[in-house]
Amino acid sequence: MPAAQPAEPAVRYVRWSDPRENAFSLEVPAGWRVTGGLFRFASVDTRGAVEAASPDGQIRITLGDAELPTFTEPNQTLAMTGFTEGRWYSPGYGVQFLVRRYTPGTAFATEYVRTKVARGCSELSLLDTRDRPDAVQAINAVNAQYSAVGVSMVVTAGETAFTCRSSGRMLRGYYFAGTQLTRTQGVSLWNVQYLFGGIAPADKTAQGQVVLEHMVRSFELNPQWVGMQQNITANTSKIVSRTHQEISNIISDTYWSRQSVMDELSRRRSNVTLGLEDVIDTQYGRQIKVESGSNYYWIDHTGTIVGTDTYTRPNLDFRELIRLP
Repeated sequence: MPAAQPAEPAVRYVRWSDPRENAFSLEVPAGWRVTGGLFRFASVDTRGAVEAASPDGQIRITLGDAELPTFTEPNQTLAMTGFTEGRWYSPGYGVQFLVRRYTPGTAFATEYVRTKVARGCSELSLLDTRDRPDAVQAINAVNAQYSAVGVSMVVTAGETAFTCRSSGRMLRGYYFAGTQLTRTQGVSLWNVQYLFGGIAPADKTAQGQVVLEHMVRSFELNPQWVGMQQNITANTSKIVSRTHQEISNIISDTYWSRQSVMDELSRRRSNVTLGLEDVIDTQYGRQIKVESGSNYYWIDHTGTIVGTDTYTRPNLDFRELIRLP
């Protein structure tokens, strides 16, 4: 009979509070090095992030990532003003959105592991990647209690378990990601609402998993901070909304606005008569007339334009042209 393995010592936890704004707290192993807190990039742009490392530095657990901004989905309006995918767009008041198509939770988890968690590792292998509809159901049940009229929220979640090699040692890791897409009044914003995981040597994986689960379970927001933040958010939202309403009223009643409507009608009539369409080359912000009859249009670096019936890029040299209505 093999000798019994000594049990791992029980982990003693202490409560750690956000040192920046006292916005939240959670329990972490005593003696571990803990960094992070609430990072405020604008009055309504706050991002919580915590990293906990074991005393020997071999186990690393993270919750959140302050480097991940709020994203806004690309659309024709943004493209026409030069805000294409990968560029930053600011609606004002110091808020910055990164233009990027929505990424479901599972895909984001694997991307995050590849590009950040396992950066510097070799022999990365994703062992088990899957959607977590059970987590989505639980999240949606909570969101339903606080849903607002006219606001549509979509949450997707998934996880990935992986191995990689660093400094000659095999490491094991796990990450969970939940991304939330919010649509309201023609605007689509999304963020990584839930992100946590860790990485550790193979013989310390179980301990790392236990600590991760405990940290996530013990996370609490400070009620006093929540009350203050809600006031800040509400006030800033009202300012932005009222300002845009006033500006909108002014613009809608100007000569140039009325004239642009007439110009648009004239453009459409002319195109129908000549059998042409207008497209936008978002890379250079220029408008081009093309022969109508195709569903999609593409252009390469030489200026050659090709139309296709299906969304099929002629080859890698071509980029899509955006059709105007």
